[in-house]
Amino acid sequence: MKKQMILIPILAALILAWGNGPVQAQGFSSILKKLDLLEQRLDQLESTQIDPLKERLEQLEVVQGENFAQLQSQLVQGSETPDLSGVDDSINHMRTRLDHLTTTLEEHQTRTSQSTDVRTVQGLATDLRALTGELRTALESATLAQNEIPGLTLSGFVDASYGYDVASEDNSFGLDQIEVNVEKSIGELGLVHADLEWVSDGEGGFALDAEQGYVTFQPAFLGPRTLTFGKFNAPIGFELLDAPDMYQFSHALVFDYGLPTNLSGAMLSAPLGPHFDGTLYVSNGWDENVDGNSGKTAGGRLGFSQGEVGAGLSIIHGTESAGNRLTVVDVDLTATPAEKWTLGGEFNYGRSKADSTTSKWQGFLLMGHVDLSAWGGITLRYDFFDDGDASRLGSGLGEKRQAFTVSPTFALGDGMGALVEFRTDLSDQKVFIDSKGQPAKSTSGLAFEMTYTF
Repeated sequence: MKKQMILIPILAALILAWGNGPVQAQGFSSILKKLDLLEQRLDQLESTQIDPLKERLEQLEVVQGENFAQLQSQLVQGSETPDLSGVDDSINHMRTRLDHLTTTLEEHQTRTSQSTDVRTVQGLATDLRALTGELRTALESATLAQNEIPGLTLSGFVDASYGYDVASEDNSFGLDQIEVNVEKSIGELGLVHADLEWVSDGEGGFALDAEQGYVTFQPAFLGPRTLTFGKFNAPIGFELLDAPDMYQFSHALVFDYGLPTNLSGAMLSAPLGPHFDGTLYVSNGWDENVDGNSGKTAGGRLGFSQGEVGAGLSIIHGTESAGNRLTVVDVDLTATPAEKWTLGGEFNYGRSKADSTTSKWQGFLLMGHVDLSAWGGITLRYDFFDDGDASRLGSGLGEKRQAFTVSPTFALGDGMGALVEFRTDLSDQKVFIDSKGQPAKSTSGLAFEMTYTF
């Protein structure tokens, strides 16, 4: 039974290794290292414990055999003595020798059992070594299978967090997102890219979605220009979408309420000299994989970079629904004035026109991050959003909202990171709920987040 219990997880590992095939080949190197360590420990176990114990038991068996033969010979000699005058003494002497012989036999059985246990352990070690060899062969074969698909790369991340609402005292741990990115180059023509993500639905479950999925086409006749076709992150704004690319747990108000996240359509991008680049695109509406009207959304971005300074001017315009047209102008800035400093800023202006009604909004953010050491830093962010026409924030009231965020960050090594965020949101209207369940003009929250990228 013990042997079966030991072999079951090894067999399970073998099944997983063969079943997953080349998809998980990039993680096999760490498993192979663990197999090397396991084999080293088996060698150490055999040399320091199994072999010496086996040798000692063999010596004891030889000594026991000699003692047993001697006792048996003495017993026979004692039983054949012709001197009847001391019969009682002889019988007592023989009885003592017989008791000693019985004890010796019992010790022999115990040693034989111990020898069997040692041999069983040695057999298990041999079986385990054979199975690890088979597992190593399977993993190496899977790695070779991936290498046989040139240009294929796998990456992704896992994002988990703990959130606490100061007013309501609601708190919860959560697995927020798992993302796997697959990319396959197509020679010199371009590549295929897909971001598959499992995102928490807020009710304990997960929704599977394709954050991105596109083909880039870069034939020789296009020169340095690249054509992208499919679903892609909107090339607009300062902040990025995925958790490992952020300096805080939450996004700014401008990101949440003033910009699209993803676009489905076609995009043409090209360098425009040593310091400029340009992007033009046409797509469905904001975050719409299927367009609900005949109109399309069009936009572009002009980027600038020189040294440690970067900037971008973006414009997007289109019909989001029947009779409703959205226009946004966005400016983003990035600077690294010193080795450990990162500064960012963004200004956003938007207008929504439906029939004869026009709604406007504007907002901005300022962010600063400094690395205090090789393992940690701190981020400060202030953002503001003016939704005087009540078209974006969703409260139904015209309001001006601002947020203050402080976020210590930690680099834990080997793709793992963590951060703590404290955020306070303020409004000139009572759009939040306080600890007594009453409308309030402010709310605060605390979050802890860990991410791992691979």
